[in-house]
Amino acid sequence: MNIRIAQINPIVGDIAGNFDLISKTIISSPDHSIVVFPELAITGYPPQDLLLDSKFINQAEDAIKSLKSNVQKKLQL
Repeated sequence: MNIRIAQINPIVGDIAGNFDLISKTIISSPDHSIVVFPELAITGYPPQDLLLDSKFINQAEDAIKSLKSNVQKKLQL
């Protein structure tokens, strides 16, 4: 089992940009069975008041679901 620890710098509130960064990191790690990201990698840290916005929460949830689907397709799992 190969594990990659991805030390990335997600931007607070930039769900689309963080999504792309995470997706590219996973896709560039085909020899790793696990890729570990920092906490709150999708939302950026610390999200503070953004967590009070239900639209932001829904966007983050949708991004996580899309990330799983897109990466599986690209890696043909």
